[in-house]
Amino acid sequence: MLFLRDDYLSSVGRGQCLDLGLAPDISGRLHQNDIDTLTRFGNWLQKTFENNLACYAKITASNIRGKNKKQFGVKNLIDSSRYSYWATDDGVKEAEIIFKWEKPQHFKYIAIRENIKMGQRIDSVAIYISVGKEWEQIAFATSIGALRIIELEKPCYSDKIKICILPSKAEPCISHIGIFNEGNK
Repeated sequence: MLFLRDDYLSSVGRGQCLDLGLAPDISGRLHQNDIDTLTRFGNWLQKTFENNLACYAKITASNIRGKNKKQFGVKNLIDSSRYSYWATDDGVKEAEIIFKWEKPQHFKYIAIRENIKMGQRIDSVAIYISVGKEWEQIAFATSIGALRIIELEKPCYSDKIKICILPSKAEPCISHIGIFNEGNK
């Protein structure tokens, strides 16, 4: 199951398709070992990504396009639409989004999706957590695109997370951010 998780994160987690490469046996059925592995993988996938912790946080952004919270505000980051999005003003090509919870949360994965109809705009992001009164960088990623799932080196526990869009080629248009814990532990 571990190789499927890694394949998923390096394919789907980078905006690509996942090719399982499964072939039936001579009877036309999948081997029971394959079925068992796929079942474990499906359970991991469902448990890990079913509860977006971002939905329970207070979300703030350093800039909102035209101060129009309804059309371009941070609530668009956690709604169910792939094409609503948070965006910055013209000329603002770097920004910060902060998620703050009442109590610290455990998390291991950060999923970011650009509104791909607007093109791939973000060159890189840095992710920080609050440690006391300081920010500690926990991840860095390049190229977001249709979807980027960032697996943290180790699970984190904090009441605040900051996603910094570093200087990019165009104003960011992010349609989704998800913050998840491994297997929803």
